Amino acid sequence: MSAPADAQQAGKGTDIGSQIYVQGATITGPCIRVPKRELSSPQAALFVQSWLGNSIFGHPTVQDPPAALPVCRVSVRYTVADRRLAPMQVDYASDGKTAWVALPPQNLWPGAFVTVHRWTVALPSAVAAFAGKGTPQPVATAAPSTTAPPTDGSAAPAPAKKSSSDGANALWMVVGLVVVIALVAGTGYVVARRRALARSGA
Repeated sequence: MSAPADAQQAGKGTDIGSQIYVQGATITGPCIRVPKRELSSPQAALFVQSWLGNSIFGHPTVQDPPAALPVCRVSVRYTVADRRLAPMQVDYASDGKTAWVALPPQNLWPGAFVTVHRWTVALPSAVAAFAGKGTPQPVATAAPSTTAPPTDGSAAPAPAKKSSSDGANALWMVVGLVVVIALVAGTGYVVARRRALARSGA
């Protein structure tokens, strides 16, 4: 499966918005029949898209997968603003029809971290995405402005207006990613704070 040329700019990976590029992913664990399986850049981006948006704008069911289901770990390689970070770790379980995903506690990038491991039911598309089937939703991070600042003290020309649909997908992913991390981190803080208060008798 190939991705559009502008989706993998200069080998950066597949753009999912906000200067976040996904390079690929490695799947390990008992839910696959081989020691490990690789997802290409667009396949890994599709996998992230298959559960991220629903985690924010949908109403995913918070639910542990059946105990009998094997759990795999998906290690997603990505960069943020051209900075390579430790791969994002995602736990995945499925019965072939329903998929469950969870983010283990981890640091994603400065200021963004996960503190609570919480399973949610993913959309049906996550099953196909995990199998490497499908095409990621086109998203393009806006390129930095190349207009040189004026040297005579005058105001710089206003940028050309974009149509209402331009960058809509990028905005969706940007907001989604930031909010999901904030919500997960916030949930962890609240839980930890409540436990601390309970122990102190406050």
